Amino acid sequence: MKKTIITLILPIFIGTIRAEDIVDVYLLIGQSNMEGVGRRSKLEKEYKEIDKVQIFHSKSIGDGDSANKWVPLKPAGWKGTSTGGFGLEISFGKSLHQNAPNRNFGLIKHAVGGTSLFADWVPGSSPHDTSSWGPQYATFQNTTTKALEALKRKGKTPIIRGILWQQGEADSKKQENAEAYEQRLTQFIDITRETFAEYSSNKQADSIRFILGQVIPDYTRGSAAHKAYPFRNDVRNAQLTVSQKLKNVRTIKTNKSFETHADEKDGYRDGDNIHFNADGLLKLGEEMAKAALNQ
Repeated sequence: MKKTIITLILPIFIGTIRAEDIVDVYLLIGQSNMEGVGRRSKLEKEYKEIDKVQIFHSKSIGDGDSANKWVPLKPAGWKGTSTGGFGLEISFGKSLHQNAPNRNFGLIKHAVGGTSLFADWVPGSSPHDTSSWGPQYATFQNTTTKALEALKRKGKTPIIRGILWQQGEADSKKQENAEAYEQRLTQFIDITRETFAEYSSNKQADSIRFILGQVIPDYTRGSAAHKAYPFRNDVRNAQLTVSQKLKNVRTIKTNKSFETHADEKDGYRDGDNIHFNADGLLKLGEEMAKAALNQ
């Protein structure tokens, strides 16, 4: 069979590289709605391992025996139940594969529920300011580095195509953090893309697409969820504003069509209107894939 040859004139890609050795990489990061509390039983008709889509996840999520190594796409979600949860990685990965079945895709995921941009995901003042990293940002950087190095040891050429960010509830608890979210998110995007610019398709930071998922709208005035996260709409607006100001940033506008666990009564997290349910997560992953693919 004839093999396609791609020649890339870039310092990081010196020489000739076979198309089958290129891995399109996406980084999946955030708090609990990136972590994913979808019921795995809901994936019976949706889920199938795909060798062309691999996932590398931190110990914070997914099954312990698959942490910190590349495995075929599988659920890597919340560890709070005996069966585990799943996140948007399933439908996102499946959608990428369906769009380009001959390409190799690699998803690198780290997420922890309840974590904030103002403390846990602090990126420092520059890519070199590692001493100022928040704890989850440090784990994210370490996990991503291990995953990329593992690909290179296998003779693969990783190209980071995009970063998916699903976070914001923790920053909506207090007004001062919600009001600072736009500035902090802008800095987060700029520094994170600059950090991984050498792995972009052209060594330009803004060629890495950054895809934001809005936090769930505040439909619940007077509820416990509203009292816990009263400034969600401020964070949602900041997420839209950032995508309008920065190059190559997209925001997925969430609404009532993205279901939460409160939208179904199945004995699992009934009443939870903070977290996307299985259908909501599957839709979110599909919409993020469309944003990644310019659809």
